[in-house]
Amino acid sequence: MRIIRFLGNIALWLGAILGVVAGGVWIAGQMGWVQPLIVISGSMEPGIQTGDLLLDRNIASADVEVGDVVSLHSEMTDKLVTHRVTEIRSNGDGTWQISMKGDANDEPDLEDYTVGESVLTPMVQIPLGGKVVSKLMEPAVALPILLSLIALGLLCDLWLPINKNLW
Repeated sequence: MRIIRFLGNIALWLGAILGVVAGGVWIAGQMGWVQPLIVISGSMEPGIQTGDLLLDRNIASADVEVGDVVSLHSEMTDKLVTHRVTEIRSNGDGTWQISMKGDANDEPDLEDYTVGESVLTPMVQIPLGGKVVSKLMEPAVALPILLSLIALGLLCDLWLPINKNLW
């Protein structure tokens, strides 16, 4: 029974740590400090793989240089695109015109991006983290994990200490 209790406590601690990390990322996202992104295409391979999780932060557009990787809103797809900057020009009115190209793409992006005073750039890349997050968000996976953690919590912290003389 000690092994079950030990394994249950490990699972609870791992769940608690993951919960704190997820909550911290959520709060940081709500405060505008980071933007989590799941990579859905191979346009930046091999450096950024499909299924990776990126945590982007804001930097000043004036600090962006050719060769930097940034995430910009596409007017064509209405999604964020993370590619390498090939050209940046000031419009003189506080906005910037940025041209980009994916590392694995033969051609530059079909559109230029107009940005304001800041852009997103990856600060942390977690290989395959996006696949894990996507899978954990599926109800068929999330619900059994939640119920298992509740059961382990009840088993390890409530039932066993009360009935420890039975073992």
